Amino acid sequence: MAEPDHIFVKPLPNLALDNDPAAFPFFYITPSKHEKIIRKYYAKERGPVTDIDPIGNSPVIIKKVILVAHLTPFTYACIDLLTIRLVH
Repeated sequence: MAEPDHIFVKPLPNLALDNDPAAFPFFYITPSKHEKIIRKYYAKERGPVTDIDPIGNSPVIIKKVILVAHLTPFTYACIDLLTIRLVH
């Protein structure tokens, strides 16, 4: 996946391994600053929110079968977060 504002001057290296997708980290994505919201989707049993990689949705190298497995939960989380934003 990539967004229209990304310009690649050389092909991206395929850093993804068999069933292990690869993504680019973003310094401004800080899950720990939004722990209250994140805990709604990331149970304490899974570990601290600092374990969540600070990545965006793009660029990502991922197998289609893995992406499809995450689409439904991701869609519901997005709708839920949008609702929270609109209400507050």
